[in-house]
Amino acid sequence: MMRTDMRKAEETARSILSGVVILGISIQIFLGLFWILFHFSAYQEFGESYFLQRVQESLICDEYVGILYPLLMRLATGLASLLPIPWYCFLYALQLMAAAGAAHCLLKTLKAYVSGPFLSRLWAVLAFLTFPGAAQCHLAVLPISLTASLFLISLGIFWGGALGDKAKENRPLLTLAKLGVLWLLMALLMPDYRILGALPLVLRAARELFQGRKRAEEKGEASRIFRLAMLTAVFLGVVPLISGMTIREGAWGRMQKTPEAAAFRRFAWDDLGKLYSYWPQELKDALSQEDIRVINQHPEQKTWILGQNVDGRYGKEKAREIYGAMAKVGYQIRWRHDLKEIGQDFLGYGFSPVAELVLSSGKGQATFAGMNYDVMRRRAPRFTSVFVRYAGWCFLGSIVLCGILRMMELAGEEKREKRASLLRGLTYLIFAIVILLYYVFQGGGVMDAKNVLPVTSLWMLWCCKMALGARGAQKAETEVGSH
Repeated sequence: MMRTDMRKAEETARSILSGVVILGISIQIFLGLFWILFHFSAYQEFGESYFLQRVQESLICDEYVGILYPLLMRLATGLASLLPIPWYCFLYALQLMAAAGAAHCLLKTLKAYVSGPFLSRLWAVLAFLTFPGAAQCHLAVLPISLTASLFLISLGIFWGGALGDKAKENRPLLTLAKLGVLWLLMALLMPDYRILGALPLVLRAARELFQGRKRAEEKGEASRIFRLAMLTAVFLGVVPLISGMTIREGAWGRMQKTPEAAAFRRFAWDDLGKLYSYWPQELKDALSQEDIRVINQHPEQKTWILGQNVDGRYGKEKAREIYGAMAKVGYQIRWRHDLKEIGQDFLGYGFSPVAELVLSSGKGQATFAGMNYDVMRRRAPRFTSVFVRYAGWCFLGSIVLCGILRMMELAGEEKREKRASLLRGLTYLIFAIVILLYYVFQGGGVMDAKNVLPVTSLWMLWCCKMALGARGAQKAETEVGSH
């Protein structure tokens, strides 16, 4: 009797917790849909969006811009000449459809989603589309929306075959080919994904080769291993090559992407003016007092001003030497501050909806969060403020409640189930941590939540998994009890 009472109490607690999470995210969906409907005809005035319009005209891309998005902009402009619709609305529609498809592909890896009713599946997809970071990206002329959608699709393919979908286990070549094509598209949208987009392909190939080696020893399938290795090697060679052919380094006068430039941005970026006495003479000669004033007042201009006056004046190799020297000086003088800032950036990127509550209000360290928030709220400032603040607290509350649900689940899981959950959680962490570290070490004071849209989406996947899983388990137990 006592065990039965405890079980009922646990079921009740899980039902309440999952209900609160579902209700909280449902309100976010309601607010997010209204924000999307109200802003669908608006053009968010990001500086990068205006710059992409210039790239669209010439199709000259540097290492910051991929060729595919300007081509899509040209296509949208052509369609707008045939239909009385603003050209950017075609991009918004494409980005929203791609995001919905990506959410569905990723959610299909959850049993509770596949076996659930239509309304619960629709709820989960809309949850992915309507948190503020996603809504703003999908309704902006920026490549991150489509890139993140392709990345999430690649994760859905990775997990679909890697973690339990037996129908795909015997088609590893097709799976690797899909991941390779998606990686190519990501690299052509955003050059950053020449590195990040390769991760699903590399990890899946490593798994297939490891398991294939076992099968080769048992069944003599050495030719299969060879084909898998060759296909992976082809993509690892071809994707960077094709992407590199579309890029002209330094074409638009920005700082060229080098390890020294990244270290400079990370260790000396936000205190550049204060470190003036430590500057190499070449850097002092390259920048006027007006350049320094603009850099101090408008940090987003640093990449352009330094690129034009340092890279453009001295060339790539000398610029690397200057940036490397500044990075060394910055680290030696302010390493404690840098370590603190790295930790703040890592947490801020990892929990961006919560970080935006602080950063968008002008508190904390200087980042792009305030600028993004100003762009987002120009058409409906009060409603946007309510939306962003609610979604931040909802995100934090959902993470906490889902953590409690997970602890309750662990107590009743068998060893095999715990191992499978640990494997899935580990793969979540690998993908998320690589993205976080990549952007954390791109520079100090340049944190931008748009960069980690896939990471926030993984948090949403986990919340959907816990909430829908608890509901599904409760329904199954109720049906068993009724029989």
